[in-house]
Amino acid sequence: MLTKYVQERGYGTVKSAALLRKYSEVGRADFIGFDLQLSRDEMARKGIDDYWLFGYGMDYDDYYRHLDYIGWLEIRSDESDGN
Repeated sequence: MLTKYVQERGYGTVKSAALLRKYSEVGRADFIGFDLQLSRDEMARKGIDDYWLFGYGMDYDDYYRHLDYIGWLEIRSDESDGN
């Protein structure tokens, strides 16, 4: 979508980059720094709905953006309902 927008403004070649990709079936980028290749099925078997990644410019609720490493929080099925 962004690529099309930029190309419509006269740029012939547009490349995209991502610092990381959690799931290989999600999103496309020309350059990926870290491809985690997480399996949603394997995580579900462990009771984990997802991971929230933070640090190195990414934040969690406006916290942790300043960290010079990437950390994660597990989002578990039993915690996702707010109890």
